[in-house]
Amino acid sequence: MSGYINPKLAVEECDNPARGKGVFATEEIFKGETLCIADGVAVPLAQYVQLPERYQGYCCDISDTEMFCPRDFEHPTLGWFINHSCDPNVGSAGDIYTLVARRDIEPGEELTMDYAMVDGDPDPRWDWQCFCDADNCRNTITGRDWMLSELQERYRGYFQKNIQEKIDALKQEP
Repeated sequence: MSGYINPKLAVEECDNPARGKGVFATEEIFKGETLCIADGVAVPLAQYVQLPERYQGYCCDISDTEMFCPRDFEHPTLGWFINHSCDPNVGSAGDIYTLVARRDIEPGEELTMDYAMVDGDPDPRWDWQCFCDADNCRNTITGRDWMLSELQERYRGYFQKNIQEKIDALKQEP
């Protein structure tokens, strides 16, 4: 899959060292504006688990059998640097690859997304401490957070396609 990066974005160091690098707006971005279309490759789960752990952190699940990973782990494109926040300004356009602004974003503001919109891996070894400092911070982020009804309501229309399919399947269960 070939990607797209909105020219109004740049990768910079975050103020909080625990967050590392992040993506920041260099100009005003408007709600609904396409931010990036991920550039990467689908990797079978069996191949993904063989990757070094530092590379696995860059990948996101796109099905129960495949992960989406950067083409070049040593030089990932800008979209791979969007950090998590429990109060995000970015969401999925409803497919697997496209990210859009959930609200207007000011110049200098960091682009963030709640990984609950894209992470469906239930394995607790991938649970991690959150450093977003949002008022509504969950403190721990898991691959099961998409199951929280409050997040399903808050992010309606912004879940990655495979996560939305999981939500829809749960709602159909008796």
